[in-house]
Amino acid sequence: MLFPSPQLEACACVIKGPSAGAVNFVYQNDRSIRNLHPRAGEQQTYAKSGNTAESAGSIEEFALITVTAGPEKNQHILNLISAESELFWPLGLYITDPVYAKDLADHLRLPSGKLPDAFEVIVKAELRGQRPIRISYVTHRVILSPP
Repeated sequence: MLFPSPQLEACACVIKGPSAGAVNFVYQNDRSIRNLHPRAGEQQTYAKSGNTAESAGSIEEFALITVTAGPEKNQHILNLISAESELFWPLGLYITDPVYAKDLADHLRLPSGKLPDAFEVIVKAELRGQRPIRISYVTHRVILSPP
């Protein structure tokens, strides 16, 4: 599912149906991502930075990747959520390109060696002329399954 605007993020929450405590990162009306429970070294807000005129044409933007339980056992729902349409390209690369996918898996891997069934990830993309030039992991939260 592609949710290109913060207003549609509310729809994503209804569709994926997390419990109130499961949502850690939300889009705000100013198109930034708010970290509801910042940990040491994390920002409370992740917002677009850079100005094409001041930064040689590059900007940094943030987006969310969530994976939650699906309607049936052993099914999952993948959400790529961005306030900016140009971020879906880097989001798609981050989950499909083997180098980026390994980076994501390495950050998500639990102490047991397994990957979590459900999680939220903030991803940063540096863009020049709407083309991704760097994509990187920022932070994540594992969403625990209800008892």
